[in-house]
Amino acid sequence: MLLRALVFVVLLVCSLCALSNVVRAKHIAPKEFLEDLLQGMDARIRPQGEDDGPVIVHVNFHVISFSSISEISMDFKTDIYFRESWKDPRLIYADGPPSITFTSRFADQIWTPDLYFPNEKEAKFHGVTMPNRLLKLFPNGTVMFSTRLTLVLSCPMELESFPMDTQTCAIKIESYAYETHELQLAWQDPPVEIDDELELPQFELMEINNVTCQKQYKTTGSFPCLKATFTLHRHFGFFLLQTYIPSTLIIILSWVSFWINIDAVPARIALGVTTVLTMTTQLSGSKNSVPKVSYPKAIDIWMSMGMLFVFAALLEYAFVNALSRKHAKRDIYKKTDNLQDATEVAEYPQTGMDGSQKEDDYKSRNGINYRQLARNIDKTSRYAFPSVFFIFNVVYWPIYAVKRIQ
Repeated sequence: MLLRALVFVVLLVCSLCALSNVVRAKHIAPKEFLEDLLQGMDARIRPQGEDDGPVIVHVNFHVISFSSISEISMDFKTDIYFRESWKDPRLIYADGPPSITFTSRFADQIWTPDLYFPNEKEAKFHGVTMPNRLLKLFPNGTVMFSTRLTLVLSCPMELESFPMDTQTCAIKIESYAYETHELQLAWQDPPVEIDDELELPQFELMEINNVTCQKQYKTTGSFPCLKATFTLHRHFGFFLLQTYIPSTLIIILSWVSFWINIDAVPARIALGVTTVLTMTTQLSGSKNSVPKVSYPKAIDIWMSMGMLFVFAALLEYAFVNALSRKHAKRDIYKKTDNLQDATEVAEYPQTGMDGSQKEDDYKSRNGINYRQLARNIDKTSRYAFPSVFFIFNVVYWPIYAVKRIQ
């Protein structure tokens, strides 16, 4: 009987002590709680994983903005909430709230993963009005760390199909010092979140792929890494309105020359030179918006063919005008015994009573009517140039449409 009473008293005392500890934990001063929590903590030493294995760091991020995708510098700018979580057995607490939120200064007193972005060109932490950082601790020792970053990341681009191209840009994450046997990276579900208000003015976000990788360096070893790739489909409307349609109209305008009389030299020369200069300006403008690469791009092929068409139209008039003048000189040589008179007459075309130039049906010495041949070339060009341009379009657009789908 005495033994039972003694056991009852011991249990009662233990229960009262436990209850008092719970009450004390709920009302413990924050300073005392942190001192107890950080007692024996060394931020320089990584926590031990399960069975003394590597510590596992789970990563995900929320994309706020995705902008400034530059073909010139081959990079893109993004604004993200970068989140990582891991378990540190040294931070386990038994009595306390379900979670504890700390300021960013607490992160300097505990161990945090040394993650970085290998393809980063520029990076910025946000500090208005306070450093944009969140650190939350859970009773089982799980630490969640979140920060807001603005990153400029490199994105090597293949521009053969520009501006009908599809690009793949990536965000890469690696550990800088810890090798794979010390630290492992894993995607947290969901790996990548996209803000509902995210808009890309030049591209459409088609697909996001997330992979876990391992980076092997010859001198330092093997390091864990994560990679999130974004498949971006370029909007074609801007280039259609700013480049393709205007250049097409210029090419068509150069064909008007074929319907103008051969003898209207100022009109045809002015039209031909104007279209060539305009196409040259457009060609230079299109090259300024993309980097100088060693291979031809889709827009380069289009603009080069456009330049070829307008330049060919100008050369066509130079050729038919030379034929027409050759016919006139030959006829004058048959009518005039004096070469000097022939030259003067050739410089001043003969006109009829109505002011129009007199048609001369005399054939040249070899039997060819060069003036009629020049007119026939003009008539043929009226259909040949549009036909060749149509064939070029039939070949050009399907080729790059297939590449765009792929």
